[in-house]
Amino acid sequence: MNTILKLIFPLVLFALTFSACQQQSIEDLNAKWVNTHINKQTIETNAGFVAPSLTIIVSEKSVKGTDGCNRYMGLIDSLSNQYIHFGPLASSRMMCPNMKIADSYSQALYETRYYKVSKDILYLLDKDHKEILQFSKTQ
Repeated sequence: MNTILKLIFPLVLFALTFSACQQQSIEDLNAKWVNTHINKQTIETNAGFVAPSLTIIVSEKSVKGTDGCNRYMGLIDSLSNQYIHFGPLASSRMMCPNMKIADSYSQALYETRYYKVSKDILYLLDKDHKEILQFSKTQ
């Protein structure tokens, strides 16, 4: 029993230390993010298509970007190290040839409740912690 504890204790200590180092901060959100996936489906880019984007300014609790067709901006209602909820977003009202991506993206932003940042990837999650949007950091 004593030998098992001697083996397990360093592993547990390492795991706790490593997980503490991996804590995300709300400051990790400060960036311009380009949307790469909606509901785990890759966004196909082609000539003339602008991928949706999200710029987060934590100090102002504000967001702005494009849904692939229309520009939007608004405020973050609630924000912590894991939780994020966007307030109502103001948006332009252009009609683009393909509104499917824009509509799906806007709906996913509305459903966002949690986030996770891993290196230069931002994941936005719904109330059930299911990934609904994925972004790559651009700046």
